[in-house]
Amino acid sequence: MIHSASDLHLILIHGGFGHQYLLKALIASITTLLSIFFYYKRAEKTSSEFRNEEGRMMEEVRTNSRFRRFAHGSELSEEGYEKAHGDPYIVWNGRKREIVLSSPAHTRDFYQGDAKDHVKPRALNMGHYFDRILGSSAGVQNGEQWNTTRRHFDPSFSHASAMDFRTIFSEEVKKWLENLSNAQAASLSSFGEFDIDAVEACKVLPFKLVAYACYGNALLADSVLQELLALNTVHEQLMGQAIFGKVTESTVYGMLPTQHKRRMDQFQKDWAAFNMKMIQKAQETGETCPIARIYANVHPNGTMTKQEFFQTIDEILFTNVDVTSTVLAFLLINLAATAPIQDQLRTEIQSWRSSESFEGYLAKSGTLLEHTCIESTRLCPATWFSLPEYSPNPKRIAGFLIPPSTPIIIDWKRLNTQSPIWNPEPIPGQKEPITGLTFNPNRFDSLSPSQYRYSFLRYGIGPRKCIGKNFAALIMKTMLVEVLSSYRLEIDARDKGRVEQRAFELRDDRFTITPKQVVRFVKIT
Repeated sequence: MIHSASDLHLILIHGGFGHQYLLKALIASITTLLSIFFYYKRAEKTSSEFRNEEGRMMEEVRTNSRFRRFAHGSELSEEGYEKAHGDPYIVWNGRKREIVLSSPAHTRDFYQGDAKDHVKPRALNMGHYFDRILGSSAGVQNGEQWNTTRRHFDPSFSHASAMDFRTIFSEEVKKWLENLSNAQAASLSSFGEFDIDAVEACKVLPFKLVAYACYGNALLADSVLQELLALNTVHEQLMGQAIFGKVTESTVYGMLPTQHKRRMDQFQKDWAAFNMKMIQKAQETGETCPIARIYANVHPNGTMTKQEFFQTIDEILFTNVDVTSTVLAFLLINLAATAPIQDQLRTEIQSWRSSESFEGYLAKSGTLLEHTCIESTRLCPATWFSLPEYSPNPKRIAGFLIPPSTPIIIDWKRLNTQSPIWNPEPIPGQKEPITGLTFNPNRFDSLSPSQYRYSFLRYGIGPRKCIGKNFAALIMKTMLVEVLSSYRLEIDARDKGRVEQRAFELRDDRFTITPKQVVRFVKIT
């Protein structure tokens, strides 16, 4: 028994506990001190996260935004803006915290310095079902995996490759217009005009054109297109479950023998079989088929898995086409509501048609045609919020400290319409000021891309641009050229004010912003 310090001294001198005991006691003491130190350092660090330099905590929308951002994105945007007054704010995607940015200053703070290192979270934080349908696609990949997939796909979807499709796209758009007119024959007036829902009018056209980009001449048989359309119908249902389904988020649920699992299994089987059939057909006949060339890079001899290959085609054809059809619909609506711009564009088209370099018109930049397409996508983005990505580094955004690996999403509509560059000071004597909600393609005559780099989300702000952007731009231009060469677009006078204020009636069962708006096609005689 130790009764005093002298007793302890005698024990230590004579080896009562020995050096081993002293060493263990010393290590335990150091460990305890370090634990206390790091506890307070972590507490100090945590206390500063999501706070600005004055210590003010970032505002938070406490409800789960998992579904609201798609079906009711406008209301979520308004709630966040009212809470944060233009500052970044927190939303919750299930149990995952995400940060919403909405101004060019925010996007500059986020992207500057390390944009090439940004990462997309697993399945974009959308859960198991989304992971199964698109989790290995190029749009969800990161790092070297993304570089490899894009290296294989990009040559077939480059600007030059898209321009090779100008003639066939023009022919297909003319057929589409003729079919629209024939389908509305019962309601055609004596003046050759007909009314049609803009989204319904644009539903199949981009799908067929992008399918040509993927499969080339191998798609010529109508039965092949019908098979693809049937697959697309199933895909729409699966994407609806992936985005709006609650139980389908769960990995555990995904392992159970449910109807959801059976439908996903069957789709993936059918989708793989369709693509392999098209590749085999191209190999046997020698027909041009871009995906057949890309397939040469698939394992075991290449550097891409079959799943990455099939899901990236899915992303290009099924998922991105939903976006493109919405963009085309808004393009028709915006021109129908703005007769002066429509007339100005028709004059430009007629001028180029009479020149020897008309084919180059679709490839040319700086035209009213191009600016009209850009302005419509600025004003009417396909979704309310961008998909999440994060920086591996801490960020200071609008003064708030954002820790590494915090997912960031962008309020797409607010950035594209409320940035100062879209709302210039009124010119003295100007009848109506130009605002961010004004459809005015001519604004781009005096703007360079560098001026609106952080104010415009279109195909992406950082280095990761949409894989199908070149074909999307060609489809928009080709459609406008053919439509305005033959028709004048109009909307009901009762709808004009609502359209000009962008107060569209929208569907709430799509992941895209999908308007309910009829457009009138009036034949030009």
